[in-house]
Amino acid sequence: MEPVYWDLHAVSFMKTELPDHRFDEIVAIDLEIHPISQALLAVGALRPGQEAFKRFGTHGDPQSVLAQFGEYANGSRFVLGHNIVFHDLPWLKSHYPTNLLNRLPAIDTLLLSPLAFPKHPYHRLWKGYKPTDSSRNDPFRDSQEAFGLFHDQLTTLEQDPFFPIYLGFLGHDSRSKGCAEALTMLTGIAPLPEQAALQIIKESFADMVCLKQL
Repeated sequence: MEPVYWDLHAVSFMKTELPDHRFDEIVAIDLEIHPISQALLAVGALRPGQEAFKRFGTHGDPQSVLAQFGEYANGSRFVLGHNIVFHDLPWLKSHYPTNLLNRLPAIDTLLLSPLAFPKHPYHRLWKGYKPTDSSRNDPFRDSQEAFGLFHDQLTTLEQDPFFPIYLGFLGHDSRSKGCAEALTMLTGIAPLPEQAALQIIKESFADMVCLKQL
């Protein structure tokens, strides 16, 4: 199946339609943080069928903006983003610990990329909207691209015969547990128990690896 994209140049603040109805309970987010001062520079979020959330220049009064940010996510079941487990969510938890987004299971497309695209394991988020690498990031566009990337990952992974094994191991790590929960809900495929997974791995790769190290 060919990857599904939508026209970034057609984006407006009208209700945004996404390529997969299964994403209705997911909110995609992106925070732009100053690398030195750690001040909030911009925030963007996207939910299927709803008006987009986008704020620039929020560093002067971040609490009110972050409160609106949390309200926008109300009703979502998962929070999605690229590198949100190590970047966006730790900052949010530190600066606004009561924000609703801190309680949602996280889907991090950066963590899923090595499984979905093993030939390109450090898959960067596409930012073709930027005329140059030094141009300003757009958190709404990055949220939108995270949805597109996750759609491609989902399409690829659910066709992989080892997908139930991936789900089992993803669910054992607190950083990727949200990914496992979301993928199970979206595909209806259950994670394989650890012992069964290890047995299949040994049988599948017996001629390729040292079994004593598995």
